[in-house]
Amino acid sequence: MLDGFRVPARLAGSDFWRRTTLIQLLGTLPTGLLSLSRRRTPILIYLGALVPALAVALGQPVWSRVDEAQHYDLIAQYAHGSYALSDQTRIRPETLGIMHQTGVYRWSAKGTDPAPAVIDPNDFERMPAGLNWNQRGVWTRRHLWSFSYESMQPPLYYLAMVPFWWAGDLLGGPLGAVYGVRIANALLMAFLAPLAWVLALRLLPGRHPVAAIAAATTVAPGIVLNTTQVTNDVAAAVLGGIVSLQAVRGFQEGFSRRSAWLLGVLLGAAMMSKLTAGGAVFMVGAALLAPVLQRGVSWREQLGHLGRVAGGSLAVMAPWLAANLLLYRRLLPPSQLMSYVIQPGAVTLVQVQRDLEHAFFTYWTGEPVYTLAQAGLLELLVGVAVMYCLFGLLVGVVRHRLPEGAGAVLAVGAAGQVLFALCALRFANIGGLLPGRYLYPAAVAIACLLAIGLTALVPAAMPRLATAGVIGISFLTALAGFVVTGPSNAVQAGFEAPPERAMASVQASTVFAGVVITLDKVAMLPGSDQLWLHVRINNRGESEVDWWPRAKVLVGEDERLSYIDYARSQQFPETLQPGQEASGWLVAKVGKRGRAQPLSFVQLIFTDVAADNYHLVDDVAVEATFPN
Repeated sequence: MLDGFRVPARLAGSDFWRRTTLIQLLGTLPTGLLSLSRRRTPILIYLGALVPALAVALGQPVWSRVDEAQHYDLIAQYAHGSYALSDQTRIRPETLGIMHQTGVYRWSAKGTDPAPAVIDPNDFERMPAGLNWNQRGVWTRRHLWSFSYESMQPPLYYLAMVPFWWAGDLLGGPLGAVYGVRIANALLMAFLAPLAWVLALRLLPGRHPVAAIAAATTVAPGIVLNTTQVTNDVAAAVLGGIVSLQAVRGFQEGFSRRSAWLLGVLLGAAMMSKLTAGGAVFMVGAALLAPVLQRGVSWREQLGHLGRVAGGSLAVMAPWLAANLLLYRRLLPPSQLMSYVIQPGAVTLVQVQRDLEHAFFTYWTGEPVYTLAQAGLLELLVGVAVMYCLFGLLVGVVRHRLPEGAGAVLAVGAAGQVLFALCALRFANIGGLLPGRYLYPAAVAIACLLAIGLTALVPAAMPRLATAGVIGISFLTALAGFVVTGPSNAVQAGFEAPPERAMASVQASTVFAGVVITLDKVAMLPGSDQLWLHVRINNRGESEVDWWPRAKVLVGEDERLSYIDYARSQQFPETLQPGQEASGWLVAKVGKRGRAQPLSFVQLIFTDVAADNYHLVDDVAVEATFPN
């Protein structure tokens, strides 16, 4: 058992080593008991990974702003026997109730956006007819939260979570259902560590320190954070890890008809959990192609296995694809609403670089960005480790010290997952930066590659074990800090009125489609960077008006651009009915100004004010000039 750790001969022959009671005890254990101990190791690793997974699942706030509400809602739809339609079905009362309870409706923290006025799902409005693209985008950005927009996802994960939703709802109502599903996700997420352990030992038999590093890497804070909320990313990650293990096993031992069919079923199940798991096709393809190139296996035989893999995947996915053809007249559900909100830009090298940087950062530290304290430091440490890993892999390849065939299969799989994730965003016509969680189907493969690269230049066992310990302790410390202190990017909402001595009266107003917006007071203390602006808005028109109080602010001759800090402002309604008026202080950070730098003017720009049922949408500016 100790041979796998490669204990140096000088240490093994020392008096200290011989006299250590634990070592003597291990030496007297029967071989069968040692074998049983090895079989129990993955179970112990699973239990070790389960502890932080459960802690984060129960400790992170509700809702997570990474679409957790809509993932939850889709489970609730299935739990009530409803098949949600993409771009059509609205959220259920249970989901809306938790939104009201938590104050989180969109992708923003509580208090940082105006709360929607709708309190009854029966009051949800349809998108008005006759809108142009820009008007549809504005309407969708304000109403997307009310749609069950994750209904475009494959159903496997959500159907599997229905029993946990029922159990949680029975014990604790709709909020209890959130935690019921989160606990189920934690139970799934913990499987990543033993999967990485087993796969690493298959690549490098007996190298237990390498396997320990691989297992420790799967409890990266970002992975734990974003797979223990209500999300299908956890199922894609676990099934992607099983596909990786089965693909490497098939490459090493040769595929049989049965193993090829099994691999296809697993691949189909992964894609039926989340389509981003389709990146695993690169790993599967490499596992089938490499034996032909390396060992001269028959092309015909491997093509037959490829057909079986494809057949197994198609058999799993066929019912869902058929349902899509029946409901949407296309193989995949539409995601038109999302494309209105996040419009894709041009594909350039700069954009690809930004995507990769964002994916790397959020893969290790999670979303929303900077949720974890010291996320930047964690990214730096992981970045150094990855660079060292790549150098180690390169040296290992040159010196022929690595499992070249199986390692190449994993490398192709990891690179293919990145490529597939990049293309998936474009194919869906959705913009935004690439999330790191789109790479989680390759998390087990990435963990093994990182472990192999980190240890390629370290032949001794103890430094390898120390590396595993440092990685594990660093990750667990970051997670413990998150559980104890909460998200580091949490917003403390609360308004503080300006002092009377700092106030100045002004008179500036503008009119748009019957809506009058007036700026009548400003306040700013010398040497302070906080600007208060008292705004009145009056809807004198005949239709309701939607507006966004988080205005842009231009201050002074240098036209420095700032934004309203809505969390520290007085709250305004998002929708004004005909004849309704609202007023209050809006607060912005504009940079410190001394007594010799008085304000010369201030301009508020309210973007996308919408009237006439969104047929009139424009930016509305209010500017005030101040005497010296």
